[in-house]
Amino acid sequence: MRLASDIERACARLVGIGFGGLTPPRSAMDLIARGVGAVTLFARNVESPAQVADLNRQIQSHSPVKLLRCLDQEGGRVRRLRGGMTPLPSMRQLGAHARKLVASNDIDGAERLVRSVGRVMALECRAVGFDVNFAPVLDVDTNPRNPVIADRSLSGDADEVARFGAWLIDEIQLHGMAACGKHFPGHGDTDSDSHHALPRLAHGLERLEEIELRPFRACLHARSMMSAHIVFTTLDPSGPATLSRVVLGGLLRDRLGYDGLVFTDDMEMKAIADHYGYEESVVRSIEAGCDMVLVCHSPEKQARAIDALARAVSDGRLSLDRLHASLARIESVADDVVDQAGERIDPARCGAHEHREMMRRFEALSAIDPTEAWRAEAR
Repeated sequence: MRLASDIERACARLVGIGFGGLTPPRSAMDLIARGVGAVTLFARNVESPAQVADLNRQIQSHSPVKLLRCLDQEGGRVRRLRGGMTPLPSMRQLGAHARKLVASNDIDGAERLVRSVGRVMALECRAVGFDVNFAPVLDVDTNPRNPVIADRSLSGDADEVARFGAWLIDEIQLHGMAACGKHFPGHGDTDSDSHHALPRLAHGLERLEEIELRPFRACLHARSMMSAHIVFTTLDPSGPATLSRVVLGGLLRDRLGYDGLVFTDDMEMKAIADHYGYEESVVRSIEAGCDMVLVCHSPEKQARAIDALARAVSDGRLSLDRLHASLARIESVADDVVDQAGERIDPARCGAHEHREMMRRFEALSAIDPTEAWRAEAR
């Protein structure tokens, strides 16, 4: 028997999808018409600024809801937009230069530097039609054997990640995008990659408060956060943070007081896919405190995610109050950032002269005293 259509539509909004290719296949268009809440684009979807701007317009025009168009444009090696865009530094590079300025007592210069990168990031993502940037990484780079975070982190010092991350989020959101702090409660100390394995950390609350949670506490103004597929065995040995009411409901929602939108990391990553039943994981993530489940590859699994959530609501496992709480967070962000009319889309702004000049000045910091370089820029 077909599930009630109103429940299906509501549960579709809790699912974000991805697809392959430069144009959406029929399966993706069917899911967009069904009312999914987000589409995440990757390098596989991008040919040029003009092409991706048209793709984002097409996606929104076929959606019955204000659809969040998302990407990972962190800088450095994690940049889905490349050709025709201003090249952004890695967060490690940005943090290192900002640290030098702070050490010379030029706090204002450090803030200008970090904000200038956030400004270019936001303006160029906005110019090709994106609403949410899954950035910045708020993980603290404490483990040199970490295969997945490393230069994606702003620093190995928690206070620096907190300060620089807060400036980036301010600037991204000042220019009409939602930022996303990731990966809660912290992926920086793992020695395995959750794309390929299930990391485990034995850190208790005292250690987390001292290091991992500092950046997230400083960045609660981010419109969204993303959960980590990591088991924190001392807090909750039953499953990764994405599926843990203790970590998301207890730590993020209750202890830190965060009431923004929470995305799962991709539910097809092996940390989840190889260890937990798929439909069960989808439902558990919402029970835990996530609001939107990202399923970035398989259209079959994307449809199953909607059906699993609708069954959980129909059976009473997920209450209507829980469903409406997530819908309210999604709609709040979408109302603020989604550009349905495409008024802010202008791919000609990508790679603008002033953006490239900013990056030229940034690169010059590697060769000369960064304090003098950034003071000169301010004049």
